[in-house]
Amino acid sequence: MSKGLKKLYDVSEELCELIDAINDKSTLDADEKKNIKKYDMARTTATKVVWLYIKENDLQNPDNGREIFNDGLLASMAGKKKMTMFEVGKMLNSHLFDKNS
Repeated sequence: MSKGLKKLYDVSEELCELIDAINDKSTLDADEKKNIKKYDMARTTATKVVWLYIKENDLQNPDNGREIFNDGLLASMAGKKKMTMFEVGKMLNSHLFDKNS
């Protein structure tokens, strides 16, 4: 079983939808897409996936890069229309589940 940064978590349906949206639109090549596993992932990978989604959909405020304008999918995950870059990790808490639970 993985521990620390490589510990694997089960992911929420909303996070799976976000991953699907990235795979449909992403500039990642096929090998990189294979590394994004849908049903279990490390917290570090989940954070990278969310940031990839934010950047590919131009959701960062151009005047204040720390602010993120959530689109429909990200708003449903975060529960609000805007968040700061520091809230991304906090938002992921409710979308990553311990595999032992």
